[in-house]
Amino acid sequence: MVIWARWGILGLLIPIIINLLSQAVLKPVLTPTLQPVKLAKPTEDTDDTPAAEDVKAFEAAKRKRDADHAKAMKRAEDKAFAIGCLISAVVLWPLGRWMNATESSLLVDVQTGQPVEHQVGGGHTLFFIPLQYWALIWPVIGLFKLAG
Repeated sequence: MVIWARWGILGLLIPIIINLLSQAVLKPVLTPTLQPVKLAKPTEDTDDTPAAEDVKAFEAAKRKRDADHAKAMKRAEDKAFAIGCLISAVVLWPLGRWMNATESSLLVDVQTGQPVEHQVGGGHTLFFIPLQYWALIWPVIGLFKLAG
């Protein structure tokens, strides 16, 4: 089974490379900073140790903050992936159009004297889909990841 023909593998390699770069560059930018959780001030007792309920409230607030931060990290990762898919589409469309452009020339068969059209170029496919049409598929994949 042929998965790609000629340079059709670029329909997979280009989005992978661009998404790795977008994860490295955009994920830190899109991720909110982690805010510190503060322990409630001790009461005016002589003892400076916090009460047990204050410690429990602190731990609960810390767990909630960590869960919210994990959700924000996942959302930033999904946004970076979607942006990487859009950038991949911008790269793949002109590249695929250029690589799959065919040039034809009219030749004459020596034996029969009949004109024969000879086409050169094209055939760059991934999963039997021409390379330029992967520029339409990758943004859809990015939107599904962003929505999910």
